[in-house]
Amino acid sequence: GKSGLLSAIIGELEPKAGLLKTRGSIAYVSQVAWIQNTSLRANILFGQPDPAPGSPEESRYYEVLDACALIDDLKILPDGELTEIGEKGINLSGGQKQRVAIARAVYADADIYLLDDCLSAVDSQVAHHIFERCITYLLKSKAVLFVTHNLQLVSQANKIVLLNGQETAPFVGDFDSFKTLDHPLARQACETSSGLGSRNNSDSNLANHIGSDMPKSKSREQLQLALDMASSRASKLPDRNKKFVQAGGF
Repeated sequence: GKSGLLSAIIGELEPKAGLLKTRGSIAYVSQVAWIQNTSLRANILFGQPDPAPGSPEESRYYEVLDACALIDDLKILPDGELTEIGEKGINLSGGQKQRVAIARAVYADADIYLLDDCLSAVDSQVAHHIFERCITYLLKSKAVLFVTHNLQLVSQANKIVLLNGQETAPFVGDFDSFKTLDHPLARQACETSSGLGSRNNSDSNLANHIGSDMPKSKSREQLQLALDMASSRASKLPDRNKKFVQAGGF
């Protein structure tokens, strides 16, 4: 099925026939998110160098946090992005884990993104936020293979591949062609996507909407928020801990 296709692309399954080739780096987000037993920040950086204060990498890091709806979580986690998560740390909800996993993949700046129904663990409002600001906006220059059961989103795809358990996909094409298909999913997609329009018609409007809602100074505001949070926490900690908080990338 759909997950099997993605597993084949990343080499976890061997195709029965034919060849499967990819070009460039691949980032994969599975249906069940996994996180490391380390800080939220380290989970997202995933071995990449810590961004220097004021650098473009730091701005991109906070832009990714915002696009993945994680900024509000920094306000409630006891040590913000330095909070240890995982088995030995703070327990995150399924939706929070999924958003961390998405942020990790997006920050990796890969060439190809395989997203396996990654919005199913978050509520509809958060899913809309991530789809618009992250998948449609931050990943607009990437090749994205997005598996979903949310038919409201299919109108935004450049190409739709319908899978139904058969060896051959019964449909491959754009949304306008999909609407004419005599299939219950096509009819349902027409009903749920009636207010969104097609990708070709909505790209410029969507970019303008997100651009007006995400000024270039946005990431700097997020950084200042993190700085304020770190300063507040540091003032309440013993002196031996203050240096650690101040050196933690806030």
